[in-house]
Amino acid sequence: MPNSTTPPDWVVLKFGGGLITVKDKLMTARQQVIDALAGAIAIIQAAGRSPIVVHGAGSFGHIKAKRWRLHEGRIHGWAPESTDGEGIISQDEACVSVHRDMLTLNTRVVESLGQVGLVTSVHPPRDWANGTGPEFTGEFQDFLHGEIDTIPVFFGDVVHCLDNDFGILSGDDIVLRLAMELEGVSAVVFCLGGAQGLLSAPPDDTDSELVPLWSPDMPLHGHHDKAIDVTGGIALKAARAGRIAEVVEDVWFVSGEHPNRVVEAALGGEPSGTRIVPAASRPLD
Repeated sequence: MPNSTTPPDWVVLKFGGGLITVKDKLMTARQQVIDALAGAIAIIQAAGRSPIVVHGAGSFGHIKAKRWRLHEGRIHGWAPESTDGEGIISQDEACVSVHRDMLTLNTRVVESLGQVGLVTSVHPPRDWANGTGPEFTGEFQDFLHGEIDTIPVFFGDVVHCLDNDFGILSGDDIVLRLAMELEGVSAVVFCLGGAQGLLSAPPDDTDSELVPLWSPDMPLHGHHDKAIDVTGGIALKAARAGRIAEVVEDVWFVSGEHPNRVVEAALGGEPSGTRIVPAASRPLD
């Protein structure tokens, strides 16, 4: 483990919401998956890296946010036809509810990390970020200058927006900013649920194969559940990963259901998955 005078060798890991939750069942965590990922983080830290964890919302955020159109900001005088017995009567109450639910999910993640001996610090974006998309405002660098063996944890969240009161800041945009602005990021690993990486065709196509190397000038195939997801799904992840690959050498999409692949990607290996490279770096066919 690095000492307090050694510059951090950052590894940013994104746990997708569809990986750590059952995305279509309200507030349903996949605890075994979370626990296995915590074990992977422990191995990565023991190898001398400094992990940063960013996790998605899954069924703890997207379902209510979609029903109440929180990603669209304030819609005056509007309410959904059905609230599914939530006891919520306004977008403001929905924001509060999603905030509470996200802390519940975050607690699951943090407690799991603690059970394998890891120390964490949690930084809800609602407390320091403003706006959505990659140009959100907010300084997170101050959170990263504590004890070098403390793992910062961030997550996608409902945040304040100057132009429309509130909106959804995706964890993928937090990952992008961390990778672009921190010095010493050696790897960024997007841990996926239900996929080995990026595919050559839609997932339900029997001829679909894993794409081992992908750049932003290549076709992208993936499932985006517009009925639930309030961010950009796999397309957003790929777009952000393509930008990150311009400044970070090791950028991967791997199955988070195989923690050994997460470890291998984080430590400079060649796991089964999709390596993301800038367009100019892609080998000619």
